[in-house]
Amino acid sequence: MLQANNISYVAIDDGIRKGDFIKNLNEAVFKSNFEQVYQDTENRYDGLAIFKVPANLSDVPASLLQKSTDADVNTNVPPVSAFEGGQGRERGQFDKPRGIAADAAGNLYVADLGNSRIQKFSPEGEFLKTFGNPGTSEGELREPNGITVDSAGKIYVADALNHRLIKFNADGNFEKQWSGPEPGFYGPRDVAIGPNKQLYVLDQGRSRVVRLDPESENFTEWGQKGTGEGEFDDPTGLAVGGDRVFVTDAANNRIQVFDLDGKFIRQWDVPEWSKYLWHYPDAAFDAQAKRLYVTSGWTNEVLVFDADGNRLDSLKPIEEPAKLDNPSSLILADAKSGKRLYVLNTGGARVSVFELGKSKPQK
Repeated sequence: MLQANNISYVAIDDGIRKGDFIKNLNEAVFKSNFEQVYQDTENRYDGLAIFKVPANLSDVPASLLQKSTDADVNTNVPPVSAFEGGQGRERGQFDKPRGIAADAAGNLYVADLGNSRIQKFSPEGEFLKTFGNPGTSEGELREPNGITVDSAGKIYVADALNHRLIKFNADGNFEKQWSGPEPGFYGPRDVAIGPNKQLYVLDQGRSRVVRLDPESENFTEWGQKGTGEGEFDDPTGLAVGGDRVFVTDAANNRIQVFDLDGKFIRQWDVPEWSKYLWHYPDAAFDAQAKRLYVTSGWTNEVLVFDADGNRLDSLKPIEEPAKLDNPSSLILADAKSGKRLYVLNTGGARVSVFELGKSKPQK
């Protein structure tokens, strides 16, 4: 997401071109579609090239921005488990995955950002299907981020680069989309369903939370950019549970808590986050146990708080393959053994699972 993160220019040098820390650089796309404002012709700065980001990326042909479609997937290659994953395009592999959700049966849905698709897995990680292709038409995706599933199996995806919320049916077929209240969504990052069956969308680019009643299609909103109570700076995730909305206010290094109507309740700092590092903290709330699970990509752990912000625990396995690798989104789901916490590793391109056992109600 360039515009939604207030990025006006893109700079590329030989260190980036030759490094392996950025996948699918696609410098040719920048050269063909962005205005080049500087070129290091004398190679004084490692071949530095600077491109200006267009005011409207929808003017750039989607065919140039997309990497591939399902037609490029090699069906002769057996799919891999979500717990194995790996960087790539094949079934079960991921490219910068950013969102995870579970349905009533415990099946998992992963928003595979770099591949612009949604992948579905069984509760044990077995690949089931994929849907969505890169593009701007109905049902197509550009950098899908947050994802959630309602009690009827309907799937909602924050389609970040298309600046919209998309609804799919249980089979992955397009049903509907929303562009948000005026002036429209701008890089929506996450979406969650409240106990009131309303949708809560984290509109990162406009530093706000938008509540949508899917029946009446009425919107309400709160928040603006800033550091005060109820203000946000690069918020990346939200969780809704009980009568609370929890927002991971990443660049402000804090969690903010609201009631379902957006009234501010409390906040607390998260020192493990760093505003100078690129990470995507998210949250999941266990309403029965009254525990909030929050990812910390910089420290590769899941932080555990009670609903008042008191630190209870940290989930930080240090041995492979359980070790977390830039964790981002996470989701709680019921299993025969009790609660499970699924954690999406954006860096490691795989899903980790924690068996939490039976949740005990807390007063």
